[in-house]
Amino acid sequence: MLKLTKIREPRNILVSLQRVMIRVRLQLNLVKMDLKLRMLLRKIISIFEARRGQATNSHSLAERVRREKISERMKFLQELVPGCSKVTGKAVMLDEIINYVQSLQRQVEFLSMKLATVNPRLDFNIEGILAKDNHQQIPSGWDDELHNVVQMSYGANGPFNNQDLNGSLPPGHMKVEL
Repeated sequence: MLKLTKIREPRNILVSLQRVMIRVRLQLNLVKMDLKLRMLLRKIISIFEARRGQATNSHSLAERVRREKISERMKFLQELVPGCSKVTGKAVMLDEIINYVQSLQRQVEFLSMKLATVNPRLDFNIEGILAKDNHQQIPSGWDDELHNVVQMSYGANGPFNNQDLNGSLPPGHMKVEL
C-alpha cells in the first residue's frame, strides 16, 4: 500500500505523485505480465495435451468424432466380408472389400444368365441393377420374378415331384433356394 506522508512542499507533492505513478505502472506491468504468462502457460499446456492425444479445441473434437465413426463403419464392413478380419490396414481392407463386391456382382450376372436360360421370357435387366450410379436397393419386383421362375420351373405341383429320392433334379432343371 501507499504510505501517505505529510506533504509540506509542492515539490514533495510532485515527487510523491511520481512515486505513486511509478508504483501503479509497475503493478499494471506486473498484471500485464501475469496475463501474458498465463496465456503462454495455456499454450504450452495445450501443446502437451495435444501430444498426449487430448483434444484442444472444438475442431479437434469434431475431427476425432468423425474418425471414430469412420473406424466403426470400417470394422462393420470388415465383419461383413469373409476373410477380411485378418487384414490389417485400411487400404488393403478396402481392396479386399472391392474385390468381394465385384465377385458378388459377377455371381449375380452368372445366376441371372442361368435363370434366363431356364425361362427366356423373363427380362433381367442386370446392367440396370448393377449400374454403378444406381444406389438404390434391388426393387421388390425382383423377388416376384424369382418366385415366378421357381414356380414355372417346378410346375404347380411343387418342387418334390420332379426330384428323385436322393433330391437330385432331372437334366434341364435347376433348384433355386430363397
